[in-house]
Amino acid sequence: MLLKFLIPIISVLIPFSAYSFNIGDFGEAVKQIKKIQEQAKELQKAVKERPFTGEVVIDDVSKPWYFKMEWFDAAACSRIYYQVNNGKPVFLVEFVGTKPPTGAPIPIEGLKKGDRVRFLVETHWDGRWIGPVSSQDPRFFKAFKRRKRLYYFQFEDAAGADMAYNDGAFLFYQEGDGAPPNRNLRILSYEAFRQGSGFLLTGKVKVNTPGYVKSEIEIRDNHWNVERLIENGFRAEKPGTYEFKRLVQLSPAPFHTSFWRVSLNGESDSRVRGLGDCTPTNSVVSQKEKPIAFGSAEKNPFVFEGTIYAIPPGTDRLPDFSKLKPIGKIYSAVLNVTPRDFSSGFPGVSDRFEWFAIDYKGKIYIPETRTYTFSLLSDDGAKLIINGKTVIDNDGIHPPTKKTGSVKLTKGFHTVEVQYFQGPRYQVALVLSLVKNGREVPFDIREFAPAQLEESQCETKITMGSGILFDFNSYQLKPEAMKLLDTIYSILSGMDYRKIVVEGHTDNVGSADYNFKLSKERAQSVANYLIAKGIPREKITVFGYGETKPLYPNDTPEHRAKNRRVEIKVLKECERGK
Repeated sequence: MLLKFLIPIISVLIPFSAYSFNIGDFGEAVKQIKKIQEQAKELQKAVKERPFTGEVVIDDVSKPWYFKMEWFDAAACSRIYYQVNNGKPVFLVEFVGTKPPTGAPIPIEGLKKGDRVRFLVETHWDGRWIGPVSSQDPRFFKAFKRRKRLYYFQFEDAAGADMAYNDGAFLFYQEGDGAPPNRNLRILSYEAFRQGSGFLLTGKVKVNTPGYVKSEIEIRDNHWNVERLIENGFRAEKPGTYEFKRLVQLSPAPFHTSFWRVSLNGESDSRVRGLGDCTPTNSVVSQKEKPIAFGSAEKNPFVFEGTIYAIPPGTDRLPDFSKLKPIGKIYSAVLNVTPRDFSSGFPGVSDRFEWFAIDYKGKIYIPETRTYTFSLLSDDGAKLIINGKTVIDNDGIHPPTKKTGSVKLTKGFHTVEVQYFQGPRYQVALVLSLVKNGREVPFDIREFAPAQLEESQCETKITMGSGILFDFNSYQLKPEAMKLLDTIYSILSGMDYRKIVVEGHTDNVGSADYNFKLSKERAQSVANYLIAKGIPREKITVFGYGETKPLYPNDTPEHRAKNRRVEIKVLKECERGK
């Protein structure tokens, strides 16, 4: 209080006494005044934020206690846990990337008076988990008490690598001393697991107020650009716990980041999960859904469909598949089994880990005629066949061996087949790559697929590029579009659903009014075709959104092309809330 009273007086009196100074003396006086003011601010801050040991002793439980992330800046996956009385650490949040939304306060339940609470941070760095480091360790943590029951923790470089990354700050407080808790909705959990060539994302949110929950997942690439925006909003008819499960196929990359955001009645919450080396293999789903080295059991007609066969011991060449009986199916967008041991077999399909063969087949759409160069690495034999003609022959019993081949593909649809067999145990390899700008990258069939399919608990979404369906500025279906819609109709006709929503989207070229009109007409053309095939008219709803819902910034021709699309959302007959 004395400082607050003196500072304004000093600030006024000194300039008046400075009339006898020369110019240099006056400037020096001003500097001294500023220095005194800064010292006063530091003193006030020190009084307000009192350092403590980093362990909180709970002295009152009349109101709940909360954890709230304030900010973070992470170059790798890091996770925060809390620990009560040196017991088992309890997971709180994962963070990665540059200060994304940090979410609503998280209640710390079950605390009793006298409990000692500390926090732990572990970081995934250079292919391994490091730590955890404790909030009581001054080498990594600074801890302050801001108010009677509000504690501030700042940590630096939990990986101990370069004192520059994996930093953050969070608050631990009793209700009333910090940010108010969410009353309408709160995320209970958000998990990510590696599965096949993609990631299985699962989430659980508690809704206390009926209404429409806006829910979306944003996936960013290694350069922090938005690669995909997945909408999975729903209407909560009554209070309860609502869940989702979605399998997302991603191009191979060292690192991706996913955010799940929900909002309702002005409240929001968010969680983050890294999608990279730190992401665990799926260990919470059923046996038949467990990850398979050569693909996933999740059916998807727009990626490679692999038919698995048992072959006789001693086989030294690719078999005639027409003479064999299939023992299972798997699906994969990318064939990227680098040389490795393989002794686990195919969970849910077969326990074979030698003397088997897989015949992968897929369909691609080429937007412009050009020559493509592929490479095929395998152990043992494999072939790449496009439109029925062999492009690469890498057959026979051999260690990991790579061969290349080129083919000219015209604009339109093409068939791609990869035949593979595994001889004696234990080493396997199967990598199909495409040469881009002089570099080999794993071939991702989704980049050329005529459509993308994504599954969640209560919705199936099929996305098609407008270039496959329509000519420029047209809403008349092209002949090849009808073939694609025939495939989609066969998918829809085998599903139980309560509603089909067809949405049209454009880029930002042209006027907003024109884009709204064109997007609605294109969506209606797709709906009319499906109705003509047999989908009940009363089951289909059509919307045109124009340029208002882009998947990517409209900053490059490639991004604008991806924004021009038609989405078919199949709303399933499922019991909400479970």
